[in-house]
Formats: sequence, structure tokens, C-alpha cells
Amino acid sequence: MTPVTARTFFGRPVLRESQNLSAVVCGAMVVVLWAFTLFHVAVGLASLGLALRLLTPQERAHWRSPLALLVAEFLCWIYPIAGFVAAKSAWAAYATGHHHAIPMLLTPILWLLLMGLLFAIVDFAEDGVLGNARNAGP
Repeated sequence: MTPVTARTFFGRPVLRESQNLSAVVCGAMVVVLWAFTLFHVAVGLASLGLALRLLTPQERAHWRSPLALLVAEFLCWIYPIAGFVAAKSAWAAYATGHHHAIPMLLTPILWLLLMGLLFAIVDFAEDGVLGNARNAGP
């Protein structure tokens, strides 16, 4: 299928401005998709590493609050799954032409914010002080 041309420039067909804009937007969307996908891969791997570290008895001994530890574990185990599902769904939506790929990629980040807020609430509810749910480690 040949593109519709608006005019010629020295005998060569020139694409319409809307087609040029569409190509730029598609290229920019791919860059954004790759950036968020790589972000989710990096954060997901770090989250898995922390989740595995939270399983060790040495790390569990540092936590004063069992509820805060539960929230931290929940965050660390769910985020990699959420990041993978969001990235895969966003790429599939982009491939089919849907316009909701970016909101799909933002949902795991909203998960991080929600769980961070929940962790702060649990930590503050335990003893009225933020930031001491875990003892200082070696």
C-alpha cells in the first residue's frame, strides 16, 4: 500500500503533514514504552532481590513491626508481577492501536505509591513515629 501524497518535491512524493506527525508520535510512543518497560524491569528485579532478602532470618530479626514487615513483603512480591503484566499489556495495546498503553504502564508506579502510603500509615499507627519499623542493621 503506498502512502497518499499531497505534493511532490523535486519529483519525489511528500507525505501529508498528518502522516509525518503520526510517524513521529508512533516513534515517540515506542521510546516511552521502552523507557517504562526498562524501568519496570529494573525496579522489579530490585524488588525481587529485596523480597528474597526479607525471607532470611537475619533480615527478619531487624524488623520491630510484624505488620510493617508484612506490608513490605506484600509490596516486594507483587510489584514484579504488576510490572510484567502492565508492560506486556501496554505493548499489546500499542500493537493493536489502543490509546491506553501509558495508563497501563503507570499502574505499577501507583502501586508503589499506594503501598508506600500504607507502609507509612502502619508504621505511624504502631508507635506514633515514622521511620522506625526496622532496627538499624550492621
